[in-house]
Amino acid sequence: MKKNRNSLHLFITIVTLAVIFSQLFAFNSPFSILQSIFSVPSAFAAEPTPEASQSADLKDKLKQLQAEIASKAATLKLEISKKLQNKAYVGVIKVKSDNTLTLATATGTKIVTVNEFTDYKGKTKLSFANLNSEDYVAALGDVDDNDVLTAKRIVYLTQPADQKIITEGKLASSTTKNFTMVDNNNTAKQFSIDSDTNIYLDSKDAKLADLPADAYLIIVGFKSSKDQSLYARSVYAFSPSKENQNPADATKSATVSPTNQPTPTSN
Repeated sequence: MKKNRNSLHLFITIVTLAVIFSQLFAFNSPFSILQSIFSVPSAFAAEPTPEASQSADLKDKLKQLQAEIASKAATLKLEISKKLQNKAYVGVIKVKSDNTLTLATATGTKIVTVNEFTDYKGKTKLSFANLNSEDYVAALGDVDDNDVLTAKRIVYLTQPADQKIITEGKLASSTTKNFTMVDNNNTAKQFSIDSDTNIYLDSKDAKLADLPADAYLIIVGFKSSKDQSLYARSVYAFSPSKENQNPADATKSATVSPTNQPTPTSN
């Protein structure tokens, strides 16, 4: 009871002092003084707890780690992409040495080296030893700064189909194994022949030596996919006397045109 009375006296004293100070210092109200005495500072009330600080630090570290992972992933992807580019040469073997192949490719001459780790595929018991000139291969491996490919694998490929061609023109020259003709665009072309080549002169079987100079030729053959050489499979030759060497004109001249009959006269 005595304690409650002392508290009441203390409260009355504080209120009395507040009234006196409000009059002396022109405070709007004594209650503003009481509010300032008993209120808690806002800065103190909003002070973060240790748990909140730790959570913010953890979020920052996670964001930093995610950024580092993304950067490393992008770098790794770029390196892999570079390693996958230009890792195969496809072409015909032109030169073979102890551990090197020189290939004729669509983009030029390429050098390929092999070692004890090189694998061989595409042909029964294929190895470096039984690779030959004019073999068509694909070399897969790593390319250095000098564009030399170190082969991890050599794949034996089937030659692409040879390109069939049909052309015509005049015979320019011939030997026992080839001849040169000049086509209608005045372009000289050399054809090789072999035992499978069929030659006809004015629809009769013939040999290359039988063809007269300036004979008109129709040639069915092909262009080699290996070296782009021309080969004749059938040669149809027409003698120069056959209407200016052109078989079309010769055929035209062979057509019998009707003769004019005399007009009957009246007696």
